[in-house]
Amino acid sequence: MKKRVEFVSNSSSTSFVCQVCGREEGGMGMGYDDAGMKGCVHGHTVCESEFGKPPKGEELAELILECLSLYPGSEGRRQEYLELKGTMANNEWVEHVIEKESNWVFDDDGEMPAALCPICQFEKMIPEDIARYLMIKSGTSKEVVTIEVSERFKDYESFRKYIRADH
Repeated sequence: MKKRVEFVSNSSSTSFVCQVCGREEGGMGMGYDDAGMKGCVHGHTVCESEFGKPPKGEELAELILECLSLYPGSEGRRQEYLELKGTMANNEWVEHVIEKESNWVFDDDGEMPAALCPICQFEKMIPEDIARYLMIKSGTSKEVVTIEVSERFKDYESFRKYIRADH
């Protein structure tokens, strides 16, 4: 079976794979919410149970402002809230921003802010990011690693045993 990462769609079905736990869900016309998953603004697909709990109070209001700065056409609303901050009591301002914008930030299309994504917050790492980081840090390339692995191991099974063993 072919395993796909992130969101995949064709004319008959849609499937999602959690990049943290590997759980797969798919079906006709399925969306993130139907799959029990969320996507973050950086494209990570993660089970809802893996996402952090949404912040509350002033932390949530600040997150909303951060989200507004990411989306084209929302900068005017963000600027209005920043101007209001100076004219209202802090708790009134927080309540106002949350009341007006929280449904937009946590919308129905499944996209969540990076501040709640366990991958974006470095609570969890995905293998592709780890491999790329280590290659950059060690000054090597995919081609060099491929040559080294092919010279060191007689077959894929011995390589798998090596990378799955505790060292």
